[in-house]
Amino acid sequence: MITPTPFSVNLYTANDPRAKPALELEGLVFLREFGNTPKELDEEYGPYRNYSIILCVTDNLTNLIAGMARVILPNDAIGLKTLNDIAKQWPELYNDSCFDELFLSTPDHWDIGTVAIGVEYQSPLAASLVSLGLYQAITQLAQYYRIDSLIALLDSKVYRMTRWKFHSPFLPIPGAKAKPYLGSAASYPVYSRISEWGARLKVKDPTIYEIIYGGTGIEAAISPMSIDHGVSLIRNVGLIVDVRSTTPDKLNIAPTPIVDLLDPIR
Repeated sequence: MITPTPFSVNLYTANDPRAKPALELEGLVFLREFGNTPKELDEEYGPYRNYSIILCVTDNLTNLIAGMARVILPNDAIGLKTLNDIAKQWPELYNDSCFDELFLSTPDHWDIGTVAIGVEYQSPLAASLVSLGLYQAITQLAQYYRIDSLIALLDSKVYRMTRWKFHSPFLPIPGAKAKPYLGSAASYPVYSRISEWGARLKVKDPTIYEIIYGGTGIEAAISPMSIDHGVSLIRNVGLIVDVRSTTPDKLNIAPTPIVDLLDPIR
């Protein structure tokens, strides 16, 4: 008899009924941390639902969702929420040639719309494990599609935590200042270059590098998401054309899950 791992990583489209528990966790965390009501979250993220995937870390002992991430994929219909909200909240960036070169001239970005970790899993050890699971899955799935750029709007406390704990996976967009955003007193527009973060981790923290980029090190605690499953899901809902115009080539990466973005990130 195979003993299940304590946690597992799963991936669903945002419209899949199986994503509901993860979205409920998102609502609870964002209400507690930022005062966002379910109606407000639906108004903010509902328009992007058809282009969103939901990653979740499930506690196999309790069947509770320990953590989740909402990823908005490139599309021609409505665009990416982070870029749309930067245009409204940080319009000065759109006059910056560096911003244009980094983010507007290149369409291949994945938007980390939200990340949330359940209150029962916010001890340092549990939060780190759940976060690693999410980071691993996002990173490896993005690499499969040769996506090197992630964008997000991060609460300043979450941003500082990621800098300290995971060696700056996200960097502030040049010229951007922290501003109030959706209940957060101070949020930063941030981006990640997956290849550059990997290079930093390889030098500064080889253990975390192997977990996220090599897919090894936490498999006794978290069953990873199959990359093949993720690719199939994206293809079956018709997002593959929007994500890449050509069929992706596998990049020699182990099929595993994603890891974190601790607490809610916007």
